Amino acid sequence: MSNWGVYSLGLCGYVVKVNEDCESVSWYFDSGSEKQHKLHHAIIRYTPSSRAFFLARGVRVYLDKCLRMSA
Repeated sequence: MSNWGVYSLGLCGYVVKVNEDCESVSWYFDSGSEKQHKLHHAIIRYTPSSRAFFLARGVRVYLDKCLRMSA
């Protein structure tokens, strides 16, 4: 089973994986093209109401809005 999830932006989106330390994520932007994707890393942050998110290209991506992918 896969540990990856998707934050959808319509026809494209962010593919996200919470790392084993549970304090960071690995992510890449999938635009639907066949080119290689660059893997990025980000720290998980929390809002005052304890909502988890990370910053991708300056945009907050909330982990509770990501959908898990099955293998």
